[in-house]
Amino acid sequence: MNVMKDPAATTFSFVVYPEKTPIVESQRAAQELASFGIPTQLVVANLVIPEEQAVTPFFQNRHKMQQKYLAEISSHFPGTVQLQVPMYAREIKGLAMLGEIAATIF
Repeated sequence: MNVMKDPAATTFSFVVYPEKTPIVESQRAAQELASFGIPTQLVVANLVIPEEQAVTPFFQNRHKMQQKYLAEISSHFPGTVQLQVPMYAREIKGLAMLGEIAATIF
């Protein structure tokens, strides 16, 4: 348990979709972990629709909704590093895709 409490040894992160329920659930879990002295250091928003891909009414609405929830993530997880992983046209699977994501977010 001490290793989990040590930010130099362990990074605890949540990966969430920019939607209400995953944010609320992650915030509750982060609060519970904090009560044990385990800090959340990183929040990753996954499947974020990039603005340039929001070209249909459906994706424009989803993008607008996601922007609201991305702001909510910032307010619910102050002091954490926050990253965004865009929505890809294919499943995130394998080392090549992980490399592509790493190049995008870092």
